[in-house]
Amino acid sequence: MKLRNVIFYVRDIEAARDFYRQLGFKEVQNFGKFISYDVGREDMWFSIMESDDPCMVPGKQVCVFWAKNIQYLYKKVLELDIAVDTKLYKADFGETFAIRDPDGNKIEFVQS
Repeated sequence: MKLRNVIFYVRDIEAARDFYRQLGFKEVQNFGKFISYDVGREDMWFSIMESDDPCMVPGKQVCVFWAKNIQYLYKKVLELDIAVDTKLYKADFGETFAIRDPDGNKIEFVQS
């Protein structure tokens, strides 16, 4: 068994799309209300999906991304005036920080 896709549910697909584009995510599929992004592997994606299904609650998901240059990414997030949920710090597993997307989904970045 292996992971194929992580999906964040969002209220407004265009607002979420703009947010992830600013962070440098590259779209690989766009089906209107469902967009997938490249995560460096052909068999795995990160996706956003607009939904009003009460079982798919925007803002309650968490995803952790490995980043090559976390200092650069942190600086970019600050320059974009994106609210930082957890400031950059050195943990036992590496340098890390977290932000939230427009719906409140938590995105953590780690460089080990």
